[in-house]
Amino acid sequence: MSAWYFADDLLLSLRKEVNSEIEWEDPQGKTEQALQEYLHSHLYLISEDGIKIYFQWVGMQFKGELVYVYMQKSQKPYKRYKLHNSVLVHDFPNQKNIVHFDFETEKETYYFDENKLEIKLMHK
Repeated sequence: MSAWYFADDLLLSLRKEVNSEIEWEDPQGKTEQALQEYLHSHLYLISEDGIKIYFQWVGMQFKGELVYVYMQKSQKPYKRYKLHNSVLVHDFPNQKNIVHFDFETEKETYYFDENKLEIKLMHK
């Protein structure tokens, strides 16, 4: 899974989350760790039996004013999931998150905002 965000917006949310003036240029890796924890709290799957399934961190890279994050899921497959996505929503009330989901040959696009933080996913 990959996602991209405006680096300034994401850094603002991270600073609020950790209550610290962190910066992207961080040789100790505290900002990357904070980002992993932030995404762990705001972007996850919920299995059909109610278990939260977290994405594993792969890495991140900057492209201009955007930061791309890469994650993967390595849990047993389920046929039904809920996807929870509240990234940036609490700090930016007009935030709209778009997720493109691929299940083998099926491709779907989902939209999230402050009124819609979860959607149901099914794959055959």
